[in-house]
Amino acid sequence: MVRSIIRCDDVFVDSDATQFKKICEIIRRCDFDHLVGITPLGEGRKLWAEKGLVWRVTLRRYGPFINSRILKMTGEECIGNNVQLLKVLNTEFSSGAIPALHGLHHYRYDVMDQERVYHELSTGVKLLRKLFNFDVKVFAAPFNAWDYKTVVVCKKLNLSIDECFAAVGHESLRNMNSYQIEQLAKKQSSLPEVLYHPYQMLNLEKFELYLKTRRKHC
Repeated sequence: MVRSIIRCDDVFVDSDATQFKKICEIIRRCDFDHLVGITPLGEGRKLWAEKGLVWRVTLRRYGPFINSRILKMTGEECIGNNVQLLKVLNTEFSSGAIPALHGLHHYRYDVMDQERVYHELSTGVKLLRKLFNFDVKVFAAPFNAWDYKTVVVCKKLNLSIDECFAAVGHESLRNMNSYQIEQLAKKQSSLPEVLYHPYQMLNLEKFELYLKTRRKHC
């Protein structure tokens, strides 16, 4: 059986621990590797409430000020304050899930200078080590936005950069019937990795159908 990865982006301090636990259980039942991208500082609530704005933002519009905008939206509350979520994450990592740093903050790292990128990612690695007692080995860039400076920094920190640009989410599954979901899963089954966001994954029955069908064709 071919192993393929389901990547989770955007685990924040305000992530719903109960819902995330259910998602993890489904992924484990379907026998996929689970890469879990954690953003240690900030809340995702406002980011997702305004995703129509943030997801369409361009560097031409906000330039280097995009991260200031994101910081204002997310704040800097530490994920360690969500004890229930930490318990779920520890259970998943003990069961084989792969931890990844999804930025210290949910920033665009391609608009930062190299010194700032190093400070952010090295601090993120140290914080995850403190919270979970392991050294994270993977960087999953927020917005999938990274450049040569990020590569240089990740090499210094012994981080590999996860490259995944195919997504499955609530918006793509919401209006699909079972047949359409199965066709999507079959079409994407040749991809080694797809990503999802817990905030979007509201219909777990459809998500499980997608995963079960994907597993059949992997």
